[in-house]
Amino acid sequence: MTNSSRWSTRLSTTTRVALALGTIGVAYRLALIVSGVPQTNSDEATMGLIGWHMAQGITFPAFIYGQNYMGTVEALLAAPLFALGGPTVLLLRLPMVLAYAVLLFAVYQLTKRLYTPWFAVFVVGLLAFGSDRVIKDQLISNGYAWSVPLGALLLLGAVVLGQRQTRWRLLGFAGWGFAAGVALWTDWLIAPYLAAAAALLVLGVGRELWGRSGLALLAGLLVGDAAQIAYDVAAGWPSSSVNVYLHKTLGGAAGPETGPLADRLEGGLLIGVPMRLGLCEPNACGGPSRVFGVAVLVLLVVSGVLALLGVRRARRLDLVQAGRLALVLPALLSIALYTHSAAAGIAPTESVRYLVCVVISTPAFFWPLWTVARRLTERRIAAVVAIAVLAAFTVQAVVSTARVAGTVAWHRQAGVDQRALIGALEQLGVRYFYTQYWTCARLVFATRERLVCANVSDDLGRDQDKLPGHRAAVDAAAAPAYVFESGSAVDRAFADYLRGQPDGARILAAAHEVAGYRIYLPDRRLAVPH
Repeated sequence: MTNSSRWSTRLSTTTRVALALGTIGVAYRLALIVSGVPQTNSDEATMGLIGWHMAQGITFPAFIYGQNYMGTVEALLAAPLFALGGPTVLLLRLPMVLAYAVLLFAVYQLTKRLYTPWFAVFVVGLLAFGSDRVIKDQLISNGYAWSVPLGALLLLGAVVLGQRQTRWRLLGFAGWGFAAGVALWTDWLIAPYLAAAAALLVLGVGRELWGRSGLALLAGLLVGDAAQIAYDVAAGWPSSSVNVYLHKTLGGAAGPETGPLADRLEGGLLIGVPMRLGLCEPNACGGPSRVFGVAVLVLLVVSGVLALLGVRRARRLDLVQAGRLALVLPALLSIALYTHSAAAGIAPTESVRYLVCVVISTPAFFWPLWTVARRLTERRIAAVVAIAVLAAFTVQAVVSTARVAGTVAWHRQAGVDQRALIGALEQLGVRYFYTQYWTCARLVFATRERLVCANVSDDLGRDQDKLPGHRAAVDAAAAPAYVFESGSAVDRAFADYLRGQPDGARILAAAHEVAGYRIYLPDRRLAVPH
């Protein structure tokens, strides 16, 4: 018998089925990134530029340029790949596929321990699907994708440490601490799940934490979060990542500002929840899809009640029921915080990223239905209804995934247009230019900083610039170009500005139309941005 066949016989049927489903999910995502799906953006390009700078040994920033509360884990993982193959979107996204694979492993193992093996297979099957929003959050390197698998690993680690006694125990505690530190550094969106995992760990092994195990955990935590700690100590409290994040979430765009409750409930529950779980069409969530938002919330509450009843019935510590509760409570808290924020009412299809971690709780969402469905002989009518609802969720996930195929041509064309724009700029001899935020960084990354740009707002003022040194370089250029998406608000405002200038008509007439963009080439410095 060969080694491969021996290994195969050791795997249970459920594990082999889960492995097959997971392989399909990974292959699907690899096929998408090879096809250029989803389209890249300037946030991802900024992460890519950080990775490129790391690969060259120029700098090793703890946080994303201009955003000192999201870690650079993704750039750090991409840097070795860039050193070997150069900076590309494909190489930048390979660690994202790895993050997805780790999520599948962690959720499968966690679900198998807290629920049942075949239910774990079902959950992996659901996670193999990927709607437009799910794919974007999993594959675009925006800084928070690794929060999800790290959160699942922390919960799994707490359960394993509470259930097993092994000679590698100290290493397990150090690993748990390291994962917690990296998770905190990556993005504080993981905080509810980290708190739940920590509580579960204390519940299962509380006494051990007073000895060497606690020291090992603390050492791992300090190493994993070393970059953030070093930055915060050097920056001081006003500029620290913790203070910036608290200000943003409690008083910023995503904070609980005054807004219509109906809008926030609609955005948070009817759009945010089903979109987050991959049950919506690209960039929208209307019609029947919204019903799933209410259904999921009801199922989550039922799952929590079942876990609480299980905890009460147990005569001693029941880590399984406590683990189920640790999946429910962070999801409820995350949904409540998001629904309470202004972002849920203003732009739910974009701000839904704040719910990215609730994917970890997928088992808790569907366990009540699974529990009823498997009791077909005992409660036939209820079981049939449960099976029908499970089938509806699955069909909706399949449909939402299939719709991604319809966007492939659009995403590919976006890549063709970007290459055409870069070619035109280089042919025209343009290196320094002003443009919109969502155009700037992706052109810089695609050209390995041969192009240098700064951002202009819709009212022709200075917009947010994240790339260090670029604003100063463009401002110092004698006659920088202006590159705006044709017909956009800033393009119209700039055209109106030119009409008021002595030679503005000439500049307007000489503008070049390329791939949906208008390139203006003034022969002198203009008073834009203001």
